[in-house]
Amino acid sequence: MARRPRPPAEHAIHHVWTRGIDGVALFHDDADRRDFVERLGCSVAEAGVEWLAWALMDTHVHAVVRADERPLSRLMQRVKTGVAVRFNLRAERAGHVFQSRFGSRPVRDDADFLNLLCYVHRNPLTAGLVRDLHALERHPWTSYGALLGRRTPYAFEATEACLARVAASPAEARRRIRDAMARRERQSSEMRCQDVDAAGRPDGGEARLRTWIGRICADLGVSERALLEGARDPRVSHARTRVCRVAVHELGIRPATVARVLGLTRAAVTFALRRQPRRGSF
Repeated sequence: MARRPRPPAEHAIHHVWTRGIDGVALFHDDADRRDFVERLGCSVAEAGVEWLAWALMDTHVHAVVRADERPLSRLMQRVKTGVAVRFNLRAERAGHVFQSRFGSRPVRDDADFLNLLCYVHRNPLTAGLVRDLHALERHPWTSYGALLGRRTPYAFEATEACLARVAASPAEARRRIRDAMARRERQSSEMRCQDVDAAGRPDGGEARLRTWIGRICADLGVSERALLEGARDPRVSHARTRVCRVAVHELGIRPATVARVLGLTRAAVTFALRRQPRRGSF
């Protein structure tokens, strides 16, 4: 079956992400990351988009972009091709490097935009690549430091446009971003403290996960029992995929824990994380 075309992306702000196939590391060292940033600079300038925010991880990339007159797909294809060519030359291999097409969803409103900035920039913190928010400001592979004025923006970074989406003045926008990031960090710390069983032993986030399973099932109108018992109804499958994505990407729960609670294999959870989400979901 032919893939459905993406909805038009002109003049819309999108959360965009792309991952290496089978969890492969796309970037092995800072030379790889610098090469990506250089390629990105050339591609963004020619594609006519605003690259508002981004975070570079070992296995995937997150970005917040505003598409202009040319399709977003054209920019992402050029960026991915450059990375794939370098990766295959270094590894002396051929074939696909990225997992299917890139993922994207439109940003709904200003509150969603600020939440998305926090989510994208927290990726290195959640993964343990940096110690805390102060270290994140100095981390070279996100736009966080540029937004907060800790480093000079790259030519492709639309820092002023990003700040203008948050508040009327850059100073107020930076304050709001810092406050939002601090709130998310406090919430994350509180949730980690709650991840213990009745005997006070770490439970890996199972209690939080079970709470969210209930919330998601209620939100989507599906049976929690059907989800946990592996029902194959499309609505239940969508709920199960959403649980996996929220648990791993938002709550920072290990895929092995998600698999155990849902009664899935680790491979099934990995597949759920890589599925193209429905429009408007993540």
